[in-house]
Amino acid sequence: MKPKFLFISIALILLLVPVQAYADNLTVLGVGDVCFSGRLKAIGDKKGYDYYFSSFDKVIKNSDLSFLNLETCVSNLNNPDKRKKFVFRSSPNCLNAIKNAGFDGVSVANNHTLDHGKNGFIDTLNNLKKAGISYSGGGYSIKDAVKPAIFKTKGFEIAFLSFSDVVPPGFAATEKSPGISSAKQESRMMKVVQECSRNYDLTIVSIHWGKELSYYPTARQVRIAHNLVKNGADIVMGHHPHVVQPIEVYGGKVIIYSLGNFVFSPGSDSGRYTMLVKVSFTDTLKLANIQILPAKIVSGKPVPEGGKWVKNLEKILEKKNLDFKIFKNSLLYTSENKLADSLKPFIRFEKQYFET
Repeated sequence: MKPKFLFISIALILLLVPVQAYADNLTVLGVGDVCFSGRLKAIGDKKGYDYYFSSFDKVIKNSDLSFLNLETCVSNLNNPDKRKKFVFRSSPNCLNAIKNAGFDGVSVANNHTLDHGKNGFIDTLNNLKKAGISYSGGGYSIKDAVKPAIFKTKGFEIAFLSFSDVVPPGFAATEKSPGISSAKQESRMMKVVQECSRNYDLTIVSIHWGKELSYYPTARQVRIAHNLVKNGADIVMGHHPHVVQPIEVYGGKVIIYSLGNFVFSPGSDSGRYTMLVKVSFTDTLKLANIQILPAKIVSGKPVPEGGKWVKNLEKILEKKNLDFKIFKNSLLYTSENKLADSLKPFIRFEKQYFET
């Protein structure tokens, strides 16, 4: 049976449809890749790093919990990995801006946090601690790297786990060496998710995976995502493709296959189109609503894009010769990946981010 995916379509602009008619009690916000390397460092040093989050700081702060993927080494140590084509390093000054914007936790499980070696990685972890930012997905050993970050809010305990399925040589943590938590060790990953599901009220899994610049998840992404849900994940937040991918509700749980970039030099026109995704729960932690806030990255900064987001994204997809079609039920499919028409739309946009 083919998986059912929801992709963003023009019809969704008109929708304000919650999954359940419950009042929101707990809200969790996720955004994609964040990196202040290269020219974004120069802009941040000049304008201040708060500049990058100023368009969405209220949305971020108004969420009970907000998370991002920190796709960079954050250190003043300079020891670039010469084996890699793209090497990222950001100034520790960026961390205060992440904290000020309202983010509660970050994932360090990706293919760039060790771009400046293990010393740069350890310095990154230490700088996060100094800034008062919780993290998961990395540590001084594998035992440390797979530990969740724990948050307490509104009477609930929430576990935030992070893993990477993109693991350059030497990046994975071992029993005696620092590094990131690898999704390649699936049985270990699932065991950790099970433990968190048993011990905490909500389990969020951030995962770096998939194929760059692909608008659909790979078969491996889908399989891992479904297994994460079966083992207790309530939200799966994906990133790495640098473009947005579908959102799926599977077993009553939320899978965001790719959040795209957020604060990043996009590298392509399609990489400029991103989104913030807010997942709301009832007071009994039933899924209440999913919101998409569309944004476009301009000079590394995400800004509200509104209805133009869908139209411009469609034009990009057409140029790639993708046979996309839109139907009244708001489902979008290609001839190779037909979506079931029985899945009811539930995504809605924030009204204030659309042009009148």
